[in-house]
Amino acid sequence: MTICKYLIALLALNVSLCHAQDEYAFFIASAPENFNGEAVIKTENTYYVGQLKGGKPHEKGTMVDYSGHIISGEWVNGTFSGQGATIDLVPVRSLKASKHSASAASSKGILIMDEKVYQGPFNQYQLPHGKGICYEGSEQTSCEYKNGVKQ
Repeated sequence: MTICKYLIALLALNVSLCHAQDEYAFFIASAPENFNGEAVIKTENTYYVGQLKGGKPHEKGTMVDYSGHIISGEWVNGTFSGQGATIDLVPVRSLKASKHSASAASSKGILIMDEKVYQGPFNQYQLPHGKGICYEGSEQTSCEYKNGVKQ
């Protein structure tokens, strides 16, 4: 699946999840601090589409940077927090789905990198960290990571 298909699917999902107004507001660089509602923000390196509160991403939204990194899910005061997914298409196609709190030092989730899957805890840098389950094809084994490195 190409990056365009990923983006279209995520943006369509985001529109259906949070579309309450007739149209989105559009801002370049940032939204005014007093803006609350649905918007598209284009910065030098990213696009964001979704809910804003106080001019910052809040509740449901999707952020895409020009390298193809996609973050879609729940935001709190401008920070990705809660349930959602991140997708990277370069240099390795990957998808990470987790429940993450901006104030927590760790989270649990699933990381898919090409044909390999890790399910377990992640550290504050969102790297696999701790004992989990690894899948390769249909084979399932116990595994352990420390700061993103398989032990």
